[in-house]
Amino acid sequence: MAKISQEAKQSMRDTPDDEFVPAGEYLAEIIKSENKDTKAGDGSYLSLQFKIVEGQHKGEVVYTNLNLVNKNEVAVKIACKSLKKICECVNINYEKMDDSQELHNRPLIIVVSMRDPDSAYPGNEIKNYKPAGGSASTGGIKKNPFGTKKPA
Repeated sequence: MAKISQEAKQSMRDTPDDEFVPAGEYLAEIIKSENKDTKAGDGSYLSLQFKIVEGQHKGEVVYTNLNLVNKNEVAVKIACKSLKKICECVNINYEKMDDSQELHNRPLIIVVSMRDPDSAYPGNEIKNYKPAGGSASTGGIKKNPFGTKKPA
C-alpha cells in the first residue's frame, strides 16, 4: 500500500474537475497496457490506458489497474471479471489471449464515474465495459436508440 501525503491530497483537491472526464459512457480504445509489480512486491497488476476516440472528450485518457496477482482474493476476482468483460467487448477469446497488446486499438464503451474528491485517489474510475455496438453521443453519454421505449 502506498501512503498519500497531505500535500498530495491538497494538490488533488486543488486540481480543477475539468482535468477529469465527467461521469458517463465513452467510446474508447486501449492504447497502452503494462504489467507492473505492486509496491509491496507481493503481487502484480495490469495497468490499462483508455483513450476516448469520439465526442467532446476525444483524445482524453482514462486509466485503470487490474490486480491480477494479489493476496486479496476479492481484488483478483474483480480484476479477472473486468478483464474477461473487456475481452468479450472487443471480441477476443480470453482463453487464447497471450498478450494484453491484443486488446489495443479495439473500440469499446467504458462506463466512467468520478471518485469522491476527498478520497485518497480522486478522479475517474471505470465501472463497466460494453461492446461498441453503437457510438457515444457528443456529450459522452450513450443514448437509448429506441427512445424511451424498449424494443418489443
